Amino acid sequence: MKIFLSYSSKQQALAEQLYLELAHSGHSVFFDKKSLRAGGDFRKRIRSELDQSELFIFLISPASVTPNSYARSELEIAREKWPQPEGHILPVMAIATDLDSVPPYLKAVTILNPEGEIVEAVSRRLDDWSPMEEVDPVEDTRRTLERGGTPPALAGFIALGVAIGSFQQEVLDRGMANKTYRRRFKGIVKGKGSNARFVQELTEYMASAGREYTDDRGRTCREVTVTFRREGEWITQSDVFFLDHGRWVKDQPK
Repeated sequence: MKIFLSYSSKQQALAEQLYLELAHSGHSVFFDKKSLRAGGDFRKRIRSELDQSELFIFLISPASVTPNSYARSELEIAREKWPQPEGHILPVMAIATDLDSVPPYLKAVTILNPEGEIVEAVSRRLDDWSPMEEVDPVEDTRRTLERGGTPPALAGFIALGVAIGSFQQEVLDRGMANKTYRRRFKGIVKGKGSNARFVQELTEYMASAGREYTDDRGRTCREVTVTFRREGEWITQSDVFFLDHGRWVKDQPK
């Protein structure tokens, strides 16, 4: 993954340790403030780096959350890119800090509060982190359906449903339980009921498979939760799948 590491200069030593560990694990990490200067060029460089990043790690300390700090400026730019921090921001409690001074944007997600060695804890957390993958199966499927005579709006609905279904199957077949995976599909359903329509725009989807369990019919089951943005709101839908002769099949409501 390409990672942006934000921290106070007082945590330079910790940041360098974390950088070395993450780089050793194959990640690309941007964290060097020495090459940055305040002003327009600073924001332009930070924005450029963030545009290429998949994850923003923020080391929380009294100094890093201080208003007008470099770290707070970086965090603001990250917030502009990702209005919803879930799946993009990893706040790490580097030094015990009063939570009242921590920006609400960071507290909107679970703060990693290591009980032991911080670098090791972050490394373990990233083992369960999935980067965003940008794919576009919706557009190709939609065009195929339209060529076959399916009305454009209906073709979009069907194509998006097929893409999400494939995404769910991928998470079930190859994903780890309780781990979140991310995709960007070119398509979103806007509106509800008779006003619903398919719009071609790049939209983020997240899916995670819950724990395996045996239902009252003796079947091995998993619940897959898909989350996406629609008209500024995060929408969550869950489906239950059961294992049928080695294949996950979507359970139908009784």
